[in-house]
Amino acid sequence: MKALALVLTCAAFAGVALAADPVRMPGTTVSLVPPEGFTPSTRFPGFQNEKRHASIMVTEIDGPVDSAKKGMTKEGLAPGGMTLLFSTTQKVNGAEGLLVHVSQVAAGVPFLKWMLVVGDPAKTRLIVGTFPESDAKELGPAIQAAVLGATWTGAAPKDLLEGLPFRITPGSQLKLTNRVGNSLMFTESGEIPTKGPEEALYVAGPRWVRRISPTCAPSRRRRARQTAQTKEVGRLEGRRSRSAR
Repeated sequence: MKALALVLTCAAFAGVALAADPVRMPGTTVSLVPPEGFTPSTRFPGFQNEKRHASIMVTEIDGPVDSAKKGMTKEGLAPGGMTLLFSTTQKVNGAEGLLVHVSQVAAGVPFLKWMLVVGDPAKTRLIVGTFPESDAKELGPAIQAAVLGATWTGAAPKDLLEGLPFRITPGSQLKLTNRVGNSLMFTESGEIPTKGPEEALYVAGPRWVRRISPTCAPSRRRRARQTAQTKEVGRLEGRRSRSAR
């Protein structure tokens, strides 16, 4: 069954042509050629087709790609509500990546995803194409082609605020340190990971600002502990920021 799925997938992919020029996703090093009908998203780095509830999202994370690949198993994906259909290694932009095909139900609607995990010991790139299972025949090959056609450069964007729909000004004790998707990370030292559990970490997104520090509510603590890049969380405290707009 796995071999048959791969043959059918590759055959469908071979018939898809992407004629447009690649477009770099703001705030990332990754460029993609969007499928027909997809436009740049204002909510995340990537493209979306709102009418058909489909998207392609790019996420870059500091850290070794091998660690991310190890999580792309049946057991590793299950907590996120995803069912692994199959996975295979794939050469993309000269690098060996892991292409993963999964299913997931959201709001009672079954979706399919093409997920590419690629990178190096310093940075992980995750490119996820999502589409309704009912549109798999039409959208699936085009989204897979866009994901596998990704290219990237080694140089990080000079402006971490590039393309964000909000602006936030840190106080004198915090430094803009990193960006993941459309979220900004601020630390006292200007380094990620932080130097210790007593150092504050602020994470700001388009609709919210969260402070991770020595004081916090239980719900914030639980959510932070579910974030793979956040370790040894103590207490958390959150509030809306007047600086974000």
